[in-house]
Amino acid sequence: MAAELTSSGYEVFGLGKEDRGQSGGMVDLRDVAAVKQVVSEVQPEVVVHLAGVAFVAHEDASDIYSSNIVGTRNLLAGGYRQCNRQGVAGQQR
Repeated sequence: MAAELTSSGYEVFGLGKEDRGQSGGMVDLRDVAAVKQVVSEVQPEVVVHLAGVAFVAHEDASDIYSSNIVGTRNLLAGGYRQCNRQGVAGQQR
């Protein structure tokens, strides 16, 4: 997805559990303070959230909930307030 967005002229900044070098950073979405900090620094206009545990037979159900639900909530609650609000993709103002 990052390559496609970049080739379409977007500036892409990726986040993950591992350092992504100059084109991204490392953050645990379960840490709302860290999410607020990185979003405040990057000031994105658009956020595409693809993080989460996708393997439903994952050995630790609490990890699924903390990553998928708490992480998403933190990104929305902590990050959205920091974003340059341009509306939701596909939504007319």
